[in-house]
Amino acid sequence: MEMRARTARRTLCCLAIGLVVVFWSPRAWSFSVEVHKDFYDLAFPNDPRGERNIAAASASDLASFRHFIFDLARADPNFHQRWPSSADFNAFAFKEFLSLNPLRRVVGIDFVPADRATDLRTVVREGSTDPDNDRRNQDRLHLLPDGSVSLDSSGRAVPADPRTVWFGGLVGPGSQFDAHGATLRHGSKGKWLITTLGRPQQYARPKVTLGSAPEFSECYAQLAMIAALWGGSGSEWLALTFAGNSLHGIEDMGNQIHATQIGSHRFYLDTLKAYIATRFRPLKDSAEEDASRFHPPERLTVDALNEALELLETPDSMNPQVRFALGLEPKGNLTATAIATRILGSHHRLLEAYVQERYLQSRDLIQAGASERAEPAVVALIAQAKAGDSDFREHSLSVLAEAGLGNAAKGSTPFAQILAEEMLERSAPEAAPLYESIRSISIAPLRQARQVYFDGQPTTEYIQPKYAGENSDNKYTRRIWKFSGASFARVVTAIRIWFEAFELETGGVVPGSPEAIDRAQLVARRLASDRMELIQAAAKRRTAYLSEKREN
Repeated sequence: MEMRARTARRTLCCLAIGLVVVFWSPRAWSFSVEVHKDFYDLAFPNDPRGERNIAAASASDLASFRHFIFDLARADPNFHQRWPSSADFNAFAFKEFLSLNPLRRVVGIDFVPADRATDLRTVVREGSTDPDNDRRNQDRLHLLPDGSVSLDSSGRAVPADPRTVWFGGLVGPGSQFDAHGATLRHGSKGKWLITTLGRPQQYARPKVTLGSAPEFSECYAQLAMIAALWGGSGSEWLALTFAGNSLHGIEDMGNQIHATQIGSHRFYLDTLKAYIATRFRPLKDSAEEDASRFHPPERLTVDALNEALELLETPDSMNPQVRFALGLEPKGNLTATAIATRILGSHHRLLEAYVQERYLQSRDLIQAGASERAEPAVVALIAQAKAGDSDFREHSLSVLAEAGLGNAAKGSTPFAQILAEEMLERSAPEAAPLYESIRSISIAPLRQARQVYFDGQPTTEYIQPKYAGENSDNKYTRRIWKFSGASFARVVTAIRIWFEAFELETGGVVPGSPEAIDRAQLVARRLASDRMELIQAAAKRRTAYLSEKREN
């Protein structure tokens, strides 16, 4: 009897943990690239200022800006101790400083896309998609001084900051979720299932605030201000590109399902049912393989890592030892964690694809002059987005004013982080009803973990026929469009406020003048303090992570 009770408790714990890692498939994205770009156009439709040409930065401009950052940031003792000379602060170090993957080639740090148009509108729009496209936040593993990947006592790759795997995966697109999502910054957190019943937006395992999208938005805003005040060659292009980067995080926080770790308690019940069903009808994660092939590598080089990362969607082609180090070896019969991952991950992707597919189709019809053929719900969404959210604007401006915008020293107000966190406040409570809506219209095999939805598959095949086609206007889809319209309107409003705040913080001085450099120094002081605090905290979490792995 006691053994059965222990087994039941262990199963419930596994299910709870499973609902923590639900999005982290090799294919998991936020708003699509085109939607991120469209937010700028929705905020500033037909704005002639967007046609102005901007002088693109060159490779030497990127280096000059990096040296300028170094000159300002070295006043921070922790920064100077880590990078004592400008030569030490190369592009690799700059990316480490920003908590990006130093192995990735990042726009604005390593290179400038040669084929990118240089009108203002395009620079901002493309900048808003760079954090997805150049994969700067993915696969952030801890690197040893010899350049190899750090492995724990079991031969598993160690994350640069374990916080990223609390709210994301170790590798692949899902590993960027920490930088593209967040949970509420206030309120008591709960890590047990009872929390999901009454306040799912406060579920967190571990019981801490998760995700760093607001902090990344602020980091990029700081870089944008420093570039604008610097006034060197290519500075305006850099400022607008970093502005787009900053907007990306705010836009992601407008996506309600990026503001939750668990979604809805209904997914827990689905997982429990599916897990019990596997006792009678097993679910395998892949074909049976010889388990002896998968064991820890003696050393994991960067070259071996990069080769494996290119094979994420075909893991059977990977080196078995590298596959083991990345935790991607076949596990046989699905665990409760894997089942939860399938169920909620599929619904996460299906919801985003459902909205984006219909939005883009109707947007194209409207742009082609055939608005009568566009989906009415999307026409209404676009109108709502362009109108913005007056209540959100009024409240956000009030919070920004209280934080000192317009009154405190220029450059001292973390306006981008505040906007992202205000967006989070509105988004988090709306995540559960959105998830429940898509769950209500999805096919049963998705809720049973017998099928998986991946990006690029037709959404119509995963929606119940009674809710598709001519039946697509129903209470569940109306709720999806209601919350999507609210999301778009808030995002558009936040973008408009962002540029107003940016002008307040950087205006009134001539770029490159002593007054502008003094203001850039103030911003850089905040940037260095924020980033070094994060780097030191990540090192402490990594030490605790490795200690826990040794004990287990």
